[in-house]
Amino acid sequence: MRSQRPDLWRKIEAAFEEALEAPLSERAAVLQRTCGNDDFVRKEVESLLAAHEAAGGFLNTTAESFALPYLATAAIPGSTDSPGSMIGRYLLVEEIGHGGMGTVWLAERADGQFEQRVALKLVRRGMDTEEIIARFLRERQILARLEHPNIARLLDGGVSDDGRPYFVMEHVSGIPISEHADKHCLPIEDRLRLFTIACRAVGYAHRNLIVHRDIKPSNVLVDENGEVKLLDFGIARLLADDGVDRTRTIGAGPGFVTPDYASPEQLAGERVTTASDVYQLGALLYELLCGRRPAKSGPHQRIETRRPSTATRKADARSQFGESNGNAPEIAHRRATTPERLRRRLRGDLDAIALRALRAEPERRYPSAEALAEDVERHLASLPIRFGGDRISYRAGKFIRRHRLAVAAGLAALVLTLGLLAVDMARVRAERDRARYEADKAIETAQLMERFLQGWSPDASDRGEVSTESMLRQAALRAERELRTRPEMLAATLSILGDFHTTLGDWATADSLLTRALRIQARIFEEPNSDLAATLYRRGRLLRYLGEYDRAEDAVRRSLALARTIHGPTHLETLRVQKELAIVLRQEGRYVESERLLRQLLGSMSEADRSTTPLALEASSELGYALFNQARFDEAIEVLGPTLERQRQIFGDIHASTLFTIRSLGSSYRDRGDLDQAESLYRDALRVSRALYGEEHIETEAANHVLALVLERKEEFEEAETYARRNFELARRIYGRGHFLEWGRVGQIGGIRLERGDEIEAERLLRQALADSRRFVSSPNPDLGDVVNRLAYIVVKREAADAEPIYREAVAVDAARAPGSAIFVTDGIDYLAWAEHRRGDLEAAEEDYRRALGLYRRYLPNGHSHRAATAEGLGAVLLDAGRLPEAARYLREGLAQWEAHVPLEPDRIREVRDLLIRATSIAGTQEDRPSRP
Repeated sequence: MRSQRPDLWRKIEAAFEEALEAPLSERAAVLQRTCGNDDFVRKEVESLLAAHEAAGGFLNTTAESFALPYLATAAIPGSTDSPGSMIGRYLLVEEIGHGGMGTVWLAERADGQFEQRVALKLVRRGMDTEEIIARFLRERQILARLEHPNIARLLDGGVSDDGRPYFVMEHVSGIPISEHADKHCLPIEDRLRLFTIACRAVGYAHRNLIVHRDIKPSNVLVDENGEVKLLDFGIARLLADDGVDRTRTIGAGPGFVTPDYASPEQLAGERVTTASDVYQLGALLYELLCGRRPAKSGPHQRIETRRPSTATRKADARSQFGESNGNAPEIAHRRATTPERLRRRLRGDLDAIALRALRAEPERRYPSAEALAEDVERHLASLPIRFGGDRISYRAGKFIRRHRLAVAAGLAALVLTLGLLAVDMARVRAERDRARYEADKAIETAQLMERFLQGWSPDASDRGEVSTESMLRQAALRAERELRTRPEMLAATLSILGDFHTTLGDWATADSLLTRALRIQARIFEEPNSDLAATLYRRGRLLRYLGEYDRAEDAVRRSLALARTIHGPTHLETLRVQKELAIVLRQEGRYVESERLLRQLLGSMSEADRSTTPLALEASSELGYALFNQARFDEAIEVLGPTLERQRQIFGDIHASTLFTIRSLGSSYRDRGDLDQAESLYRDALRVSRALYGEEHIETEAANHVLALVLERKEEFEEAETYARRNFELARRIYGRGHFLEWGRVGQIGGIRLERGDEIEAERLLRQALADSRRFVSSPNPDLGDVVNRLAYIVVKREAADAEPIYREAVAVDAARAPGSAIFVTDGIDYLAWAEHRRGDLEAAEEDYRRALGLYRRYLPNGHSHRAATAEGLGAVLLDAGRLPEAARYLREGLAQWEAHVPLEPDRIREVRDLLIRATSIAGTQEDRPSRP
């Protein structure tokens, strides 16, 4: 019949192929279009479709793959091991898996040395051919080379009594990664984090010249603690370990791979490289995100990576999420979202990442598993991916997002931000026409900004041919040129650009732009205006960075008053300005007022918003830091710990808000005395700031500074000084000479030099810091304590000519503390107490020594030099005051602290012993004297 009606069969074949490629939900429409009213053609096509569905993947399965499971379980007398059997020193408990060449058993060590549950892999009887044993031993050799926390470890190996090789691995009590993700309804972000861990494990194997070749969910397990483990290197191979390519000679054919996850070159029996593992990781990623395996086509089931038509892409998007069989809501539910949100989430970067990994051509995939992991991590951190699309629209979008991260506020989010601003204004305006005007203006501003930024190449920016600052300056010049007849639009644009420059640290340009925007707005607005409120807020933020706190507070208070009038007291825009005011007050040292504002802000939000809204989490972080500044360290940790956990869940580690909380929590642990915990958090903060901003940024400078602080506190002075000096140079490059932070950074180095015994250099640096501080801090001010107290100690000790005025200033600074205000370990109260003792003021010296000793006992470890010196100093004061029993008690404490100090300081130990002998001998003499009648 086929030969008699070739045209008819060509029509049937064409209709069948088109229907086969269409989603199930659209097949009826395709059949109607291709078959028309020809019932014969339609029935033949439907019959072919039914046969195809019934065949499943059988026709695509090689004979080797089909036969292998049956060969492995063939009924050979005595071919199966059983629970209770002994293999070497291990007792078999139950079978937990099997493959073509071996069986995996849950086993227990039974030699009485120690209890241990393991996974034991053993060649099956009947499968112990020379080739299979060679593959098995190669797997054991491969595992022996791998030592990674996310790869199941090889523990032992040997040969059974009947001559079959086995090896023993750690037992992973887990489930496949896809099942774990669905079981716990993990959102996309958490799935991606698990995936990157698997990528890093595969990358480690690649660095050890090992290709896995069978990456699939059942070989990537997740245990109950959320730990990822990569398993089963049964068909892996060593790259160039002996110069022989074993890809095709030992278990390399398609029968030894899992077809649904195998790369095209594996299915074709071609040479396999690390690119095959990248492909399989791409298939794993696809399944984690979409809930199904990637569809394949062609002679070797190559995935289609050419760019389809718009209609086809829409159809693919619908079928991708299971709408054809009605399971889209279930797939979305397992990802803690809705079908529509899931579709939106998977567009863009994730689509580009998956397609790149699944390229049919190995050379067009990701160059390594680490590169794939890095792109996923960059996506999670809202950074531009390195292997994105190459369309112009993609490049333009990535360009704006690249500079959003560089300036923290975000050029990529600019259109959205301004659009939301328009919507917010529309809701709060009483007049409908005014609301529409504001919305139109915001949208127009966004369009203007897009136009100003057009033409810039992200590749040129990456190569250093154009800087972010240069781009923004050119945008400002274009605004001045094109908007000179529209002052309202000009001022709004300059205000936004000025805020970007503030975040970049280009404060001079920011000041110029914001000042000009304010002048224009002050001239054209006679009533409360949201643009003016926004510019005042941005201006206040800039002044805070400049250390001009009085002017910053004035600008932010004016912005807050306008926001409350325009938006109301509980609007998010109002609360955002209120948070900024709390930060300014905190930096002015008005911690109680700052705390009150922040608690008021959080109290105006619902419980759900407090745990999920970015603004609320930032306010919680600020509240914890305000508590820290009041020395309420336990309370601070109670606030900051959960806040950091929520921020990591929502934003991830690589995020500006998370970074501030990490540092604040580190400071709270540091001043509570948990120095190791503080150091760990500070090093984490440094890593995050470098990832977010690079080396030359204010956040990296701040992270270096606090790390130097905790290293000094731990008496690791050499490393502390290295960080402090490096940081001082970094601060000068970022802020320029004469910045208000400079005196503090110089003082930090001076303090470290004093601790290291270099009093000459310490005095020079501390004098410089004190002189520089005069431009920013009026004396007496408690903020000067950490510089002036140490300097007073040095000049009084060497009886300098100006010892008296410096000493008096130190006393005045201490007296300027508000009653009940916090003191800190870094305030150097013990240095002031020593100077007071030397000057003969025993009462003041005793008071300050007692304050310092109470602080150091709580927050410094046993054997710390400050604890030792302060106890010794208090004992010496009491000795001079004639209170001998008390003096002896504190001198003994000081002696014990010096003896516990590492390294030992023999001179100090002898000094305290001499004082203690003096105290006890005088006390003994007095006790021997007869009492008066």
